[in-house]
Amino acid sequence: DKRGVPFMVVGDDAKVTAYFFTEYDEASRILKSASTSADNAIKEAKRQKQALDPDQMVNPWKDARISTVPLETAITLALDKPISRSTRNYFFVSPSEEDVSDALELTKQSDLAENKVPL
Repeated sequence: DKRGVPFMVVGDDAKVTAYFFTEYDEASRILKSASTSADNAIKEAKRQKQALDPDQMVNPWKDARISTVPLETAITLALDKPISRSTRNYFFVSPSEEDVSDALELTKQSDLAENKVPL
């Protein structure tokens, strides 16, 4: 939120997921996409006159801001799988599209290995 409280996304499977981005531009792109998606979902719910809780009619991403954490913190949380699984909290480091493209070009592979992030 606007105070810097971290957002975590809760999926249909009740897994709580947080993402750490390696570049500001990628974080900004994803935040804008999430905000636009929430706005569209709210408009659609209003258009269909769905009876929703007023709290559900607020875009949670509107006042969100991007904050930085040390890379060590992000990697420690992302790699600590036993704790993540026991609490059902999942942390991922998300590289920019450009970094992924560069890594694939260098390695001559078609895709990155699962849980691998080019830095």
